[in-house]
Amino acid sequence: TIYRGAPGDAVRICSTSANSTGRAAHIEVDGVISMSYATMSLRATDAVPGQFGLFFYGANEVENPFGNGTLCAGPPIFRLPPPQVIDSSGTTSRAIDFAAPPVGSGSGAWTAGSTWILQFWYRDPMGGGAFFNLSDSIRLTPTP
Repeated sequence: TIYRGAPGDAVRICSTSANSTGRAAHIEVDGVISMSYATMSLRATDAVPGQFGLFFYGANEVENPFGNGTLCAGPPIFRLPPPQVIDSSGTTSRAIDFAAPPVGSGSGAWTAGSTWILQFWYRDPMGGGAFFNLSDSIRLTPTP
């Protein structure tokens, strides 16, 4: 599933394309999408095992070719470091800290009712072309 927990809103948007494993990566939300809770995390599935990837988000929804996939998160774009190592099943995850930058402060700060587009970028050296790909994306709106 894309989203497990309550409250908040997360909707899958945009397309994804197959990587060198023959699968297409997806992004999911686990936990509560609320500014009052500290239980939300992002998960990418079906990415390339053993490679690095990075979760990121943008303020606008776009659909543009980028690398071997489609960029769905439009500017301004904010990275969620550090880069993640994709495990042998093609999965990785990252907890979201609502108090830490960029989510917690600055121009990328999430507020209740704000809407963000989240996506996962990952290396795909065997995929040819640009040697990287992207997951599909999620339109996310946190609650208070």
